[in-house]
Amino acid sequence: TITLEGFIATPPETRYTPNGTPTLNITVPETPQKYNQQTQKWEDNGPTTWWKITLWGTAADNTAPHLTKGTRVLITGHPQLETREHNGKTYTNPTITGAKIAIIPTNGQTNTTTPPAHNAYAGGFGTPQGNTQPQGQAPQGGAPQADPWAQPAQGNQGWGQGTGDENPPF
Repeated sequence: TITLEGFIATPPETRYTPNGTPTLNITVPETPQKYNQQTQKWEDNGPTTWWKITLWGTAADNTAPHLTKGTRVLITGHPQLETREHNGKTYTNPTITGAKIAIIPTNGQTNTTTPPAHNAYAGGFGTPQGNTQPQGQAPQGGAPQADPWAQPAQGNQGWGQGTGDENPPF
């Protein structure tokens, strides 16, 4: 398994297999870097590898609307080498299969474009359990959810409920 972080280099491409399964292809370049103590800056330390990442099924469908060229992502999956021939030459491209993807917000980007947690990573960590409303979606009544972090709590709403007990109830 490999994990890489980078920016999507080409417009994401959604396709469908003959049986209707969606696929989403993206390309993410990765250049190894090292920190230069003298200049106090990060410097490239090797050639750039252009990774082809393919998402399948619901992961492709759920993620595609939220990805564009330039989106910063974190990819985890199984690295493979894809070999093909063209005009008598053999080409080898690095690919990642079984990929999971997370969108990393950049400066100035708000959470409104980030898909719900269970879609952003295409399953696994962060998947809501039970009868919960996924992040970023309005409740069934149609009213938007209040942002609990938007402003500080009013009054004494802590564990002690006014008793002066600041310890958690466990």
